[in-house]
Amino acid sequence: MFSGMPVVFTGMLQGEELSQAYASGDVFVMPSESETLGQVVLEAMASAIPVVAARAGGILDIIPTAQEGKTGFLFDPGDVEDCLSKLEPLLSNHELRETIGQAARVEMEKMIGELPHAR
Repeated sequence: MFSGMPVVFTGMLQGEELSQAYASGDVFVMPSESETLGQVVLEAMASAIPVVAARAGGILDIIPTAQEGKTGFLFDPGDVEDCLSKLEPLLSNHELRETIGQAARVEMEKMIGELPHAR
C-alpha cells in the first residue's frame, strides 16, 4: 500500500522521541481492524495530526461516523482504494490537514475534559 512512499517504521517510541515523531508527521494512518481503544489515534489527535483509520473496533468511539470529515476520516477495513481516497485530499491540501488536525485536537481536549479524573 505504501510502496515507494516516504514511510518510516520506528518501532516503540516514548517521551520526547514520540513527541518529535508526531510533530514531524502530516497524516496518521491506522489500518488496524481490531483496536479496542487506539491510544495512538488519541495521541495523533492530541498532536493535531489528522487521522485516517479503519472503520472498526474502538476507533468508532474516537472518530464517530457523525464526525467523519471533521475530526478524521474512516475507511472500510481492508479496502486500500477507500483508504487512499481518504488520504489523497489530506496529502494534497495543507489547509485541509491543518483544519482537520486542529478540529481533532479540540475534540480530544473535550474527551479528556469529560473523564471523571479530569474534573
